[in-house]
Amino acid sequence: MISNKSSLAESVGTVNILLQEIVNYIKINPDNYEKFKYKIKVPTGIIRNVYYDLWPEFKFLKTEALIKNISYLFIQSDFYLWLLNRTSIIGTLREMIIKSGIHAMASIAESLVNKYATNKSKSFDKQVNNIRTRGLIDDKLKNDLKWLWEIREGIHLELLKTSELSKYKKLQYERAIKIIGELTQQLRNKTKIESKKF
Repeated sequence: MISNKSSLAESVGTVNILLQEIVNYIKINPDNYEKFKYKIKVPTGIIRNVYYDLWPEFKFLKTEALIKNISYLFIQSDFYLWLLNRTSIIGTLREMIIKSGIHAMASIAESLVNKYATNKSKSFDKQVNNIRTRGLIDDKLKNDLKWLWEIREGIHLELLKTSELSKYKKLQYERAIKIIGELTQQLRNKTKIESKKF
């Protein structure tokens, strides 16, 4: 049992050695690659449950498909964060995980903004202005959403003029997650207020 930092470091060292040995063995014995009994178990407690953890946060949307699809992206994000926080991934792979996480948050933002915008413009910027003008979000969140949309432009690879190496940072990913949290809260609170008028 891990009881202190010393035993934690020792346990992590043991896991790292064994994991590398597994990779080395599988490399020369590829027939075992996809057999379930040889797969590494993903730890429990790192990924939220759709119905117990995420559904209550988004039930105000009242659209089952949207709630589920947003939840699925958060589950993906939970795993990304675990990889970033608990493994030594560095360099290009780390940045691409961060990029994918940011794009997931931007996708959630797009779906939420689109649901509440009344102008139904194809422009995300105009939709954000619409929900701000109607008092659904504040100015800070409006600016944050536009920042998020700008940074997700990397999804269009054919439009990029330079390499994306060294562009994405974990702090940006964390900011994107906080923006979605704030967007969810402001829309939920406004929905409660509006429902009380009827």
